Amino acid sequence: MDKELVLYNAITSMADRYKGALTPELALGADLYAVKIKKQLMKEGFTEPEAEAAKRQAKASNKV
Repeated sequence: MDKELVLYNAITSMADRYKGALTPELALGADLYAVKIKKQLMKEGFTEPEAEAAKRQAKASNKV
């Protein structure tokens, strides 16, 4: 699969979790999910800075 598509899907998936986090417990769950996705991205060949940037972008997309 194309790296850009994988990255887009990961960011979208993480952002959806962050958007649904209405309580502190759900926010913690969203953070744990984002760490899981970040590790998966690194297994798929992304560097740690790329994966961390995707996590930050997903978290920031929730704040309007």
